[in-house]
Amino acid sequence: GTKEETKKKSRKQRSKKPKTQENSKPTINVDSHILVGNLEILDTVELGLEDVKKVEVSSKENEQNEKDDEIEKVKKLIKEQEEALQKQKDYIGTMIEAKGNEMKNIIVSISDIEKEENLNLKKRNENESKMEELRLENETLLRESKN
Repeated sequence: GTKEETKKKSRKQRSKKPKTQENSKPTINVDSHILVGNLEILDTVELGLEDVKKVEVSSKENEQNEKDDEIEKVKKLIKEQEEALQKQKDYIGTMIEAKGNEMKNIIVSISDIEKEENLNLKKRNENESKMEELRLENETLLRESKN
């Protein structure tokens, strides 16, 4: 019953070659170590070829699942990036529209100011023409009155 005796027995059991029969399926021996408290239990488990294939398939399935998970993470990241880009595009579109409206208002204001300046210039020219006319008339009257 001591730990060393258990290990010796386990080693002897592991060193035993499995009995083979002509019609038996090939097997692989796998040592399993189980720790219970301070006791380590060693045991040899025979895995048939079908079990090994199941383990291989399971391993491949796990790898595929990990790849699928990674692909899903990348797809999710891409979708998040696309959403963020769309938000930026929408914001930029809104800003362009707002700035376009501001520019339109500025252009209309400038145009109105130019029209007003042109009207003022026209009135000024008309007034100068009237003043010139009146000056000439005044000169004519002055000459007539001296005669």
